[in-house]
Amino acid sequence: MIKDIFKKDIKRTIEGVIKADNLSDEAIFQEVDEYVITNDLSKKLDEFFEIYSSTIGKPTESIGVWISGFFGSGKSHLLKILSYILSNQRIHSDLIGELFIQKIGQEDFELKNNIQKALKVPAHSILFNIDQKAENNGKNSDDAILTVFMKVFNEMRGYYPKFGYIAKFESDLDKQGLFEDFKSKFKAHSGENWETGRETIHLEIDSVAQALSEVKGISIESASDTIDKYEENYSLSIEEFANEVKEYISKQEPNYRLIFCVDEVGQFIGDNTKLMLNLQTIVETLATVCKGQAWVVVTSQSAVSDLVANQKSTEFDFSKIMGRFKVKLNLTSQNANEVIQKRLLDKKEDSYTDLVSLFGKVQNSLKSIIHFSDREKRYKSYSTSDEFATIYPFVPYQMDLFQSCIMGLSRNNSFQGKHQSIGERSMLDVVQNVTIKVSEDSIGTIATFDRFFDGLSSTIRGELQAQINQAINSLGANSIEVKILKILFMVKYVKEFNPNIDNITTLLVNSVELDISDLKKRVTHALTVLIEQVFIQRIGDIYEFLTDVEKDIENEIKEISIEQREVTAELVKWIYDDILKSSNKVRFDFNKQDYIFARKIDDTLVKGKDEELTLNIITPLTSDDYSSERLFGKSIGDRDV
Repeated sequence: MIKDIFKKDIKRTIEGVIKADNLSDEAIFQEVDEYVITNDLSKKLDEFFEIYSSTIGKPTESIGVWISGFFGSGKSHLLKILSYILSNQRIHSDLIGELFIQKIGQEDFELKNNIQKALKVPAHSILFNIDQKAENNGKNSDDAILTVFMKVFNEMRGYYPKFGYIAKFESDLDKQGLFEDFKSKFKAHSGENWETGRETIHLEIDSVAQALSEVKGISIESASDTIDKYEENYSLSIEEFANEVKEYISKQEPNYRLIFCVDEVGQFIGDNTKLMLNLQTIVETLATVCKGQAWVVVTSQSAVSDLVANQKSTEFDFSKIMGRFKVKLNLTSQNANEVIQKRLLDKKEDSYTDLVSLFGKVQNSLKSIIHFSDREKRYKSYSTSDEFATIYPFVPYQMDLFQSCIMGLSRNNSFQGKHQSIGERSMLDVVQNVTIKVSEDSIGTIATFDRFFDGLSSTIRGELQAQINQAINSLGANSIEVKILKILFMVKYVKEFNPNIDNITTLLVNSVELDISDLKKRVTHALTVLIEQVFIQRIGDIYEFLTDVEKDIENEIKEISIEQREVTAELVKWIYDDILKSSNKVRFDFNKQDYIFARKIDDTLVKGKDEELTLNIITPLTSDDYSSERLFGKSIGDRDV
């Protein structure tokens, strides 16, 4: 069975969605242990650690790292790994940085050396998803990014993250050396710990005033006024934030670095010019004030150059932010594919050998059953036995096409939930889901492309799945019609892919040994059923999934009653008036003579009178079923052209 060919249990728990707030020891250990360093990523990491380690103890303004890549490319995973390494956390008896170094190949000695230098730097990383940390409707504020940065910085120091004025109150007491005494006094008066009491501070205001009065030696009235002033006068500026960070760093070990690791910053900013400026100013100010001891590492679907280019305002110059984020790590589709192959699809040695042997037997038949038209030549079948053994039970084209589908669905707001622009699942998660579904099948089975829809279905907006659910109820969950409908939904917004009969058939190939002609017949019949039930429409030789709105329009069109004579009259106008320009003669070059011909549509005379020579246009409206052979025979026998 397919499940027996993999080195690791295909059903093992893998965090397909990397969450910035999942910091359990077990999660961290697994993420580092299973992390795949691809050849391309190794070079990019070397660039980063070279800059990071070469600036130790030196002022630098190149404090930014911009990690970009499409859906599921591993941005968040890389961000977490960097946060673990740079802070060199210890899990049980192991140092994370040292564990990571063991995964690096011997040939990458420069990368190893640079990481080892980085590990000697005392550092702390603050890892967070900016969208999760922002308050409701937080994006509407021009300084929303600053607010989140200050919030996580306060949280890291043990101050109250929800309200800035309370954190400021705590910070000031701490600087005066009174904070611990204040917390002790507060507990004596209120009966609960300060960390619990500050959650409902307005209900505990008397206890707060009494505690503050005692530790500062002022009246209760003055203490109460002081607390009120903190709430009334609190404000936050980028300069103040940077100075707070600088002051914190100054109390740490020499060369200490504080690293803000921000997940999904590009999505949070979107096309909001003010938020982009907010990020730019924060990074610039941290660079200037902290002299290279405060770093900012972010992830984004867009490269920083693309995000800057998309800012529509001419009022601001965003060119400076390009220089601040000197290290740009772009994770490509090839990187994601390599991670999937090495982490998920890695085969046992004997199974790999068996698959190589199997390919030798079926490679010729595979060429005939897995192929696309010229326009889709970017989507590939297996090219070598090694590629077959590496990616099996998948086909190479599936990973690239799936990425295109995700980006198309994303652009058209097809996903639900907090991260509706990208969905909540990574490629790794979806591919594992599909692999598990086929794991009980015998060797030779190929995962069909419709299964990728199943891996995404929980994140697709419910109203968009209504058509598919309706088809499942009427046609059956495992029917070929439903499989085709899922495929057409996936490729609906992939412009470079033509969903014609041949290409749809290829996406449904489920075995290395398959009767492709029989499958094509079944696909052709299923497409007819889906058209009749208005799940899809046909435009030329292309089949397209219909959304609810499109389906309503298609039904309205079908309900409009138009007599055939009206349609025929319109065809006559198009063909004989617009195209042939009312000409009813054809010249025979041999004798230079013109011959008049009769004009017909579907055997019916539509212009002039009958002649010895006839032009008969056959349309889909005819009651007869004309094959190419019958048309040819009719033309010769009846002397029609």
